Amino acid sequence: PPRSTLFPYTTLFRSFLFLSGYSAMISLINKPNYLQGYIPKRLSRLYLPFIISFIIYSVVLLINGYKFTLFNILDIFILSLPGVLNWYLKVQLGLYLLFYISAKLMKNKNILLGLMYLLCIIYMIIGYIFKISNYWYESCWMFPLGMTLALNKDKIYDLINKNIIVSLLHQWLFSSLVIYRFLYSVVC
Repeated sequence: PPRSTLFPYTTLFRSFLFLSGYSAMISLINKPNYLQGYIPKRLSRLYLPFIISFIIYSVVLLINGYKFTLFNILDIFILSLPGVLNWYLKVQLGLYLLFYISAKLMKNKNILLGLMYLLCIIYMIIGYIFKISNYWYESCWMFPLGMTLALNKDKIYDLINKNIIVSLLHQWLFSSLVIYRFLYSVVC
């Protein structure tokens, strides 16, 4: 699909990835055993709603005369609906797995953060080189950005609270982004 039709969705997905990265890092910092059960918990939160959607969508397709193939049914394992491009679920799952593996390997949170940025950059380069549609990789950096805020939130909040200029700049930037997104969605 053209970029302009995906803009609202990629914006929502970016926000979701940012919040996912933020909450993953906050939980890793505050919960000593956070990584225990991480994969089953994430998979169940991702797959359960997807399976319900898959069943409802399949019933609707069957009612409308769609002929399922074996591949359509096997698509459930790779988070795909017949005829639907749900790239965001695959990217989300990939980032969850990268976070888990990286957090298991790196006990130092700053090194973990750097590794997540590096992995996202590598993913973006691979996507670009192999000419994968940009919406598959352009948002992934929001996950480590959310992690950055979580890791440095006290410093960032202190800076914003102590410096009125930074606070005003932050408010202006946020307002500008909201207005830009609104105008972009109206024009495109």
